[in-house]
Amino acid sequence: MKPTGKKIAVTGKPGCGKTTLCKRIADRSRDKTGGLITEEIKEAGKRIGFRLKDLSTGKTGLLSHVNKCSGPKVGKYSVCLDQLNSFAPKAINKGLRKKDLLIIDEIGPMELKSEEFVKTVEGSLKTNIPCLFTVHRRSSHQLVGKIKEKFQLIKLTRKNRGNIFEDIHKKIIEEI
Repeated sequence: MKPTGKKIAVTGKPGCGKTTLCKRIADRSRDKTGGLITEEIKEAGKRIGFRLKDLSTGKTGLLSHVNKCSGPKVGKYSVCLDQLNSFAPKAINKGLRKKDLLIIDEIGPMELKSEEFVKTVEGSLKTNIPCLFTVHRRSSHQLVGKIKEKFQLIKLTRKNRGNIFEDIHKKIIEEI
């Protein structure tokens, strides 16, 4: 499958603005957007974990934490596999059924620990719904490889992030 404007994957270094970009796109097309955003959990200014936010409902689930989860480790964080397995597929499938744009931020090492997440994202690749995904820049997981092959891949940097938002918004909005 040749990459099209309606299937976009964004990659880049941590802190380059991938999540902010997804939030801005979701805010601008609020009623049409479903899927997931990954947000940091901070305590006293230090990052202690990540939560998943369902864009359709606003509900959140715990993705990982330094001391509240017992799943596989990714760096200093333990993945909350039980929550990831139940929360993420529901949010993604709800977005596929009821929305015109699917956002998944992020497809990275923590999320890829879940077979349920991987299967659900693989299923979303077969749909015609416009998608905006963020993918880990160094991942060698086969799912990330498929996304990079099938989607238009955009490398986000601190220098280009100001210009990229309008380009991506225009490409996606033309499709929905």
